[in-house]
Parts: sequence; C-alpha cells; structure tokens
Amino acid sequence: MPGKPAVRVAANVSFGLLQHQVVRLDRTLWSYNSHLNIFLGLLSLVEDIERDGDQDSAAAYATALLAAMQSYYAAMYLQSGLAKVLTVGWKWTRGSTLRGAWAELGTPLGKQLSAVGPNPARAASTGALVYELPFAPLMLAAWRLRWLLGLSSAGFHGAVKATMSISFWHLSWYSVPLFAAPDRATVACSRLLKAGRRNRWAGLGLAVAGAAVGAAPLVASWLKGRHARV
Repeated sequence: MPGKPAVRVAANVSFGLLQHQVVRLDRTLWSYNSHLNIFLGLLSLVEDIERDGDQDSAAAYATALLAAMQSYYAAMYLQSGLAKVLTVGWKWTRGSTLRGAWAELGTPLGKQLSAVGPNPARAASTGALVYELPFAPLMLAAWRLRWLLGLSSAGFHGAVKATMSISFWHLSWYSVPLFAAPDRATVACSRLLKAGRRNRWAGLGLAVAGAAVGAAPLVASWLKGRHARV
C-alpha cells in the first residue's frame, strides 16, 4: 500500500470504524468481515519493511505476510468445517439443514434441488465437510499445487452463490490471487525462515498468527455449542 504513514493509518482507522458500524447492524458479521481489516493492516506494513531493510529482506518479509494471509484463509475453512461438526454434529451429512435452507432461502436452482429429494443435499453437505476440513492440511501437503486449491475455492463459492445466492465476496475473491502467487514468493519466505533464529520466529509467527486469527470464530462456535448442552 503506497503512501505516507498517515495515509495508511487513516485507511486502517476509517475502515475499522466502518466495520464497527456494520457489526452494529448484525453482531455475527464480525466473523465474516474482520479478515478484511487484518489483511489491510498486513499490507500496510510492506512499504515500511521495504524502506527499512534491504531488498532481499523486504521480499522475504512481504512473502511472510502473504503466508499469514494464506494461513488465515485456510484456517477459516478449517474452523467452518469444525463449527458444523461442533454445533450440528456428524448428522450435518444427512443434508436436512442444507435442504431446508435451499427450500426456504435458495435460488430457483436451490429450490429445485431441495424438491428433488434428500440425496442432493446429502451429497452437498458431505462434500462441504470433505472440502473444508482437509483444506489446510492439503495446502501444506501439496504446496506446489496450491493454485488448484484457489481454483477449487472459487468453484466452491460459485456453487454456494448459484444455489443460495450467497456470494461470500469478502472471502472468495481472494481465492485465486492468494494461491496463485509465483514460486519465487515461496523461495523468498523460505530464505526468511533460514536467516537466523529471530527472522525464523518472525516468519513463523506471522503464519501462525494468520492461522490463529482465521480460526478464532471456532472458539465462539465451541462456546455456543457448550452453552446449548448445559
């Protein structure tokens, strides 16, 4: 994010105030939109890194910020899958929740799928868990093919839009750019992790922080489920 520090501070503060007003309309929206504030804050750091360090170090830290954003994105899928299991249980795969949502809130296509019978909803509900839960492990295990995860994420949200008219624009438009980053970005981040203990902990800390914040809504889901059982 180019510009003077005052511009970057103003952008973050004004966007934070905007989100505060949005959340006042619906308290659940913080879990949908908060990553936008975090990503803006991370991007605001890049220029300072470039100015204060050499180019190699700047590239390494910039790609560590990218890793934090990727970790956040992957953790959101993980927490979404686990939230379904914690709040509804494995009976989520029966499809009754999704079928009811299609019937009541769905698009014409969603309503048609709901009317067909339980099987489409069962398949879609099971598929959602099969997709969301392994997303983060697959990102680590098949790193060189991560662009496929980005494309599949765009397709996943496209299917939700087609059947439920829910765009998830605040997340889905990141899917391809985040995971189609060139390999040189990975190499730069790798150099950071190998450049001494301080840099290694800085790089790992950014990635772990991204994952932790992305998974934060899971705590709320767990507490909600625990309260319901009491």
